[in-house]
Amino acid sequence: MIPNRHPTAAARPSPFRAATLGRLVIGSAILSLSWAGGAAPRPRPPGAACAAAPIWGMVGPDRRTVPIANRLVLYRQFRLGWVRVNTDLPPTPAQGLTSLDDIGDFHSAGLRVLLTVADPALEHDGAPPQAYQDFAAALRATLLQYRPAMIAVENEADGASDTASAGAYLGELKIGCAVAHAAGVLCADSGMTSKMMIALLVHEYLLHGDAAKADHYAHFLRLWYPMHFQADPTGPDLEALLQRAGVRRARAILADLRRAGADRANLHWYVRPSGAATPQDQADLLRQIVQMMRTVSGLPVAAGEVGLDKPRGDDRTVDPVPFVAMMNQLADLGVAPVIVWNPGTGRFPANANSRSLVDAAGNLLPVGSALVALTAARPAVAAPHGPSCA
Repeated sequence: MIPNRHPTAAARPSPFRAATLGRLVIGSAILSLSWAGGAAPRPRPPGAACAAAPIWGMVGPDRRTVPIANRLVLYRQFRLGWVRVNTDLPPTPAQGLTSLDDIGDFHSAGLRVLLTVADPALEHDGAPPQAYQDFAAALRATLLQYRPAMIAVENEADGASDTASAGAYLGELKIGCAVAHAAGVLCADSGMTSKMMIALLVHEYLLHGDAAKADHYAHFLRLWYPMHFQADPTGPDLEALLQRAGVRRARAILADLRRAGADRANLHWYVRPSGAATPQDQADLLRQIVQMMRTVSGLPVAAGEVGLDKPRGDDRTVDPVPFVAMMNQLADLGVAPVIVWNPGTGRFPANANSRSLVDAAGNLLPVGSALVALTAARPAVAAPHGPSCA
């Protein structure tokens, strides 16, 4: 495991200079639109969101191909406690994989909602103060209307469409978490891609002077992401490649999540199919990444998006064993909730992210059948913990 050689997040000085963006009024509270460090605000306890519930959750299947009634039947079959919904702010008419329109039905079914909110106006540097004010106002109205249990601010901030600096993203997160806490809602960051999580682990070992461990885990980057990393990036070349991949920006975000007010560090992870690596190597890699996230952020970990990676093959014949092993390991590690990405086939027959759990008609595929068996054998009920659930 990575040694905990840094001070706690609360004691660690901020790496960012204050960048005043104006002031924001939310009700009677005034929030500074700057990332100047300092202690994280003490959030209001979110009440019911801290009670015990099944940790398993899902995003999808696609609402455009599987009606809400059919999805609720699937969620009961999967014994879920959570469902994830994505929305831009301000909200736009329902048109994607998920919709705010379904949240009332989810609540009636006893499901908790992880709401991923994204504001395209804040995904680049230089947004004016009014953009932050609009974000806060839209978020507050959305939370009061739809009452999620947790929000994630943006989706995978290391993605190509999000070019905001670490300081700018943390400023957005600070505002989002303050609004969430005022509404009694837990707050998480955007999560980052699996590729970035491995790169962060490699970078962390380089920071601690363990080049052998860094090169060992860099093997997974060379093996799984050859289009992004040259055939044999070792020594100084490896660190240069990691810098180009934005790893230092990503680590700066992870290191200051708690200071920005987050309650969870958000893990996005796709396990590889059988044959991509040994089960022992995949388990060791995931364990190291979760430990790294906890050490660097000082926060408990939630898995806002997981799945079985889909580089090629047929969802109807895929081996679900790596997926089941990952899900069991996340529960063993105390990660909660665990949200499975399940697009379903239909409008996304060539989806590049994850194996589907059901087909376009909502019938179980091998990975879906495996999840039903897993949740039956392991209900995995847990109470959230952390700054907002002390």
